[in-house]
Amino acid sequence: MRLFILAVAAATALIAAQAPAPVGADEAQIRAIVGVTLPERINAADAKGVAALWSETGTHSGLVLGARIRDGRADIEQMWAAGFSQPSRDRLRKLSVAVTSVRFLRPDVAAVDAHNTYHGGQTADGSLKQDTGELLFSVLTRENGAWMIASSRVVPLISSSPR
Repeated sequence: MRLFILAVAAATALIAAQAPAPVGADEAQIRAIVGVTLPERINAADAKGVAALWSETGTHSGLVLGARIRDGRADIEQMWAAGFSQPSRDRLRKLSVAVTSVRFLRPDVAAVDAHNTYHGGQTADGSLKQDTGELLFSVLTRENGAWMIASSRVVPLISSSPR
């Protein structure tokens, strides 16, 4: 009888370990990746850490005329490394990301809408830069139990304020 109870307990534990996490836990993980980890790594100028959030075959691009699609984690890392090493890069300018929605397309695929805001920094003449923003659209997939960015696109926001 003890052997039967141990077998049932082991089988139950195995099934529980393989079961997908509840949607609430998945959504919290996704919100943390996009809204917390991504901007922390960008603000730290950590190209390798930023790229590690994408799947091996992930893509990233801007949605503007002539934007190049970065294809694969290595290409994405190279893009961030090049940007972080630019002499004109304003190290005082920081990113915050507000996730506005997470929609599950399947239990292992989620579409994320977010708003990126760049704060602080100085212009060449020393005056404070205005905040700028862009929309971020991402698709995340669960791979081997971890959520990874499979594809992302950013769209610059154009100010509607009078000039």
